[in-house]
Amino acid sequence: MAENLTNPEDTASLRAHMFTSHDKLMGDVLGRAAARGEIPAEAIKPRVIDFASALVDHHFIVHGAPKPEPEQGLAEVQRSHG
Repeated sequence: MAENLTNPEDTASLRAHMFTSHDKLMGDVLGRAAARGEIPAEAIKPRVIDFASALVDHHFIVHGAPKPEPEQGLAEVQRSHG
C-alpha cells in the first residue's frame, strides 16, 4: 500500500491493466446471464460490473477458489437484491 504513495503513475497503470481485463471478463459473464434472462440487460453498468468482480474476488480470498458456476452465484445475488 505504501508503494501507491511513492509511485502513483505505476500504480495507476497496473490498476488500469488489471481491472480492464477483469471488468471485460465480468461484463461477458453478465452479458451471458442477461441473454439467458437471468438478469435485466439494463442492469449491466460499470458499477455493477465492479461490484460483481469484487464479490468473486472476495469469494476467492475467503474460500480459496471461485464457485464452480460463478454465473449461478451472480444470478442468486441479483434475485435476492433485485
